Amino acid sequence: MLCDECKTNSYDFTCKCLKKLCVSCSTKHIQLIEKQFSDIYNNDIKSKIEQINDICHQNNSIEQQHQIIHDWKSKQIQLINDISNEALNNLKKTQQLLSTINIDDLEKNFRIIRHEQLDEINEFKQNLCNKYTALSELSSIIKYNTLNDLLKNALNLISLDNDNNNNNNNEEENFTSFVDKSNIIYRIPRAHADCYGAIACHNNELVYYDFDRKTIIVIKTIYKTQSFEYKWPYEQRITDMDYSSILQLYLISTGRGTCELYSFDSDTGNINIWMTFQLRQRKMQVLKRFYCSLDSIFIVFWDKRGDYKKQCCDTLLLIDYNKKEIEYKTIKDLINIDGEIVDVACDDNSNVISLAYRSTIENNRVIGVYLFTKEWNVINVVQLDATNNSDCWFTPRISWSSVLNVFVFVEYTSATLFILNRNGIIKGKSTFEDQNDATQPLNICLSNDWIALYYQLSINIHRINKLLT
Repeated sequence: MLCDECKTNSYDFTCKCLKKLCVSCSTKHIQLIEKQFSDIYNNDIKSKIEQINDICHQNNSIEQQHQIIHDWKSKQIQLINDISNEALNNLKKTQQLLSTINIDDLEKNFRIIRHEQLDEINEFKQNLCNKYTALSELSSIIKYNTLNDLLKNALNLISLDNDNNNNNNNEEENFTSFVDKSNIIYRIPRAHADCYGAIACHNNELVYYDFDRKTIIVIKTIYKTQSFEYKWPYEQRITDMDYSSILQLYLISTGRGTCELYSFDSDTGNINIWMTFQLRQRKMQVLKRFYCSLDSIFIVFWDKRGDYKKQCCDTLLLIDYNKKEIEYKTIKDLINIDGEIVDVACDDNSNVISLAYRSTIENNRVIGVYLFTKEWNVINVVQLDATNNSDCWFTPRISWSSVLNVFVFVEYTSATLFILNRNGIIKGKSTFEDQNDATQPLNICLSNDWIALYYQLSINIHRINKLLT
C-alpha cells in the first residue's frame, strides 16, 4: 500500500492518527506535530501559567491583606470612639455648667440694694455672660444624624493612598485631578470676604477673617466643624494672614493707616503687635501681602504716593525671624513691566520664589506669575490671557503646596485654579466657580489633605485625593 501523504512510496509506518506514512513523510509529519504543540504552549499554556503564578504570588500576601483589613477596622473604630467621646465630654461639660447656674437666688440675695450689691450684680452679670459663652459653644443638641454627619465628614478626609499605590504609567500628568472638585467636604456659608480674602491654615486648622463682622474665625479641626470667634480689636484693615511654623503662630498684616504685623495664637485668641514698619508708614506705604517661609518673611508694600499709570511703586522686603531686614527689591528690579506685585509665595526653603503680577497699562491688564531662583534669576514667566477688568488688582493669588511640591494659584476673573511646577510649567488647570453664589475665588490656602477657596460669600474646602512624592 502507498503512503497517505506522498501517494508514491509504499508506507513504512502507521501513525497513532492512523495515517500510513513512508519514512520521508513521517519526518515531516512529526515536525508538524511539534509545531502544533509549540503553538498551543506559547499562545495558550505559557500565558495561563504566568497568570496562575501571579495569582499564587498574590495569595502569598494573605497575611498582609489580613493586616490591612485589621488596620482599617481599627482606624474606623477609633474614629467613631473619638467622635462619641468628644460628644459625651461636651454633654458632661454642659451638665456641669448648668448645675452651677441658680438664677432663683438672684431675688433673695438682692433685696437690699447698696454699693456692695451693685458690685455683686455686675460680677454676677459677667459670670452669666461667661457661662452663656461656654454653653453656646458646648450645648448644641446632639441628634443621631448629627453624629452621622460628623463621621461622614471625618471619613471624607481619610486618604485612600494605601489602596492606590499601583500607578498607571500612561496616566496624563494633570495635577488638578488630585483636587476633588465634585466633593466639597466642608462649606462655610456666610463667610464674608472683602477683596483681600484673608485666610490661612495649619494642619487641619483653618483661620479666616470675616470682613462684615470684623471677626477672626478659627475652625480647629475641619471635619469636626467646631469654630471659635475672636473680635478683631483694632480699627486697621486686615490685608493678609499666614501661619509661621517657626513662630508656631499666625501672623496678620494691616496696611491701611498702619503697616504692622500682628501675632495671633489660635488656641488662646491672643493678638499682639509683632512688628511695626514705622518708616514705611511715614513714607505712605501700604503693607498688602506677605508670606512666611522657614527662613524668612516676604512682604509686599505699595507706595500710595505713586501713580500706577506713570510709574511702578511696589516693593518687596525680606526679613528674618529676628526682624532684621535681609533684602529689598523694587518691582523694577524684579519685573521689567509697568505693574504691581499682587502676591508672593515660595517653596519651603525659599529656593524657588513666585511673584504674581499684573500690568497697569490701560486696556491691557496682563496678569501672570514670575518664578525666580533664590538669587533672583528668572526661571520662567507664565502669562495669562489679558483682561480689561479694572477690578482685578487682587488677582492672581498664589500659594505653595509642600505635599504636591507645586505652586497653586487662582485667577479671579476666570475662576481658574492653576498648578505650576518648580520649573514654571503649568501642569493642570480647572475652573472653580461657586455654584451656590455664582462667585469666583478670591484667595486660596492649602493643607496636607485639603484645599480651601475663599469666595465673596463662602469658603469651599475640597479634598486632595492623592499625595505626590
